[in-house]
Amino acid sequence: MVEVTGTDTMRGTTYWVRPDKIEYANQHPDEDVWICLHFNKPTEKFVFIRPDPAKTYSVTEKKIRGSTEHYVEFSDSSDDVYGVDDFFRHLLEKRQEFVTDS
Repeated sequence: MVEVTGTDTMRGTTYWVRPDKIEYANQHPDEDVWICLHFNKPTEKFVFIRPDPAKTYSVTEKKIRGSTEHYVEFSDSSDDVYGVDDFFRHLLEKRQEFVTDS
């Protein structure tokens, strides 16, 4: 399962994910849950996050246009963050498992 989300412009240097998206992964530990973040600016970027149901993630508050929003923050050094090549490699491995099991 892949949840795709994102914004036109990336704010800051970390990736913000709503806690309910992490909670879904926690509630479905037997599913292969990924979150794909897409940003257009400053350059187009795709970031893939695979939440670990065994982890407890800290929630931070962010002020956006006068409203307080809650997010889990990830960075490029987070164990749960993957690039496009890593995600595609994972998909190919899953496909191979499916073909082998069939």
